[in-house]
Amino acid sequence: MKEFAYTFPILPDRTNAFLEFARECSTTKKEGLTKLHAQIGVLKENWYLQRSNAGDRVVVYTKAEDDTFLRQFLTLEGEFEKWFRKKTKENNGTDVSGHENLPELILEWKAE
Repeated sequence: MKEFAYTFPILPDRTNAFLEFARECSTTKKEGLTKLHAQIGVLKENWYLQRSNAGDRVVVYTKAEDDTFLRQFLTLEGEFEKWFRKKTKENNGTDVSGHENLPELILEWKAE
């Protein structure tokens, strides 16, 4: 298992739309998200809203079988995946199809 954390900006005046997107992912679109995660080996994912004077961001924590989950996601062309990418671009201004690189872990601390 591997763990990842990454962040995306939320476009100005799109925080409420992003929160609606997150709500849909956990309710009416939950089945699609669950199937997607099963297909790409994601075991757990949390989204956090980080508000700041510099603008709101979403912080994502993902626990996956390995580091190929993002590349796998980018190859899927199902209805849910297309909807998810469209909403991400609308709310975050991010075209995830061009983001295959995951952040680099620079510190890990655990209690012994």
